[in-house]
Amino acid sequence: MVPVYDYATMAPSSCGRIQDTVPINPSKKTVLIIGDSISIGYTPLVRQNLDSNVLHNPCNAAYAGYTSYRIDTWLSEPNYDVIVFNNGLWDGYASGIHVDQYISNLRKTALAVKAKTTRPIFMATTYSNEIPSSMAKLNQFAVAAQNLMNELGIPVLDLYSVSYNVRSELVDGTHFTSYGYQVLANEVSDAIQSQLDL
Repeated sequence: MVPVYDYATMAPSSCGRIQDTVPINPSKKTVLIIGDSISIGYTPLVRQNLDSNVLHNPCNAAYAGYTSYRIDTWLSEPNYDVIVFNNGLWDGYASGIHVDQYISNLRKTALAVKAKTTRPIFMATTYSNEIPSSMAKLNQFAVAAQNLMNELGIPVLDLYSVSYNVRSELVDGTHFTSYGYQVLANEVSDAIQSQLDL
């Protein structure tokens, strides 16, 4: 049985609005990063790397269904030159969420992002061995996400391979040491900068 998630109540009201997180310099380009705790870990480092406004969605984007529920609100705020987004770990680890349900929610988010910016980037889900029995499902979801982005013409940064190469930096099977996050941030920064330079 597929569980029913109340996406409306998943995040606390204290999460606030996107522009509350960091001040925006109107003379600089603006980047929005949407994702889970992994992206929360590397976003401050991306901000240090780039001479741009780098924002993150409030709190944790968590499930693809939660992101798709919130995406119109998140995209209604400033204009974004580049939007980076990802969902996958939460859905892959949740018992009962089928790949079709994940892709349906991810498609809604991807289409909303494409409508907001001509420079979207999807970040492949990072390596995790926190729940070994779910690794095959995570791989299935990753392949399906890649296929969806190919269909929609959205470039994908292979953060899986990058994170796999620094898997010795995992502290709990999913999250990284400061060095691991810096490696991820450098790759994300390069991908964003390549889009900003277009």
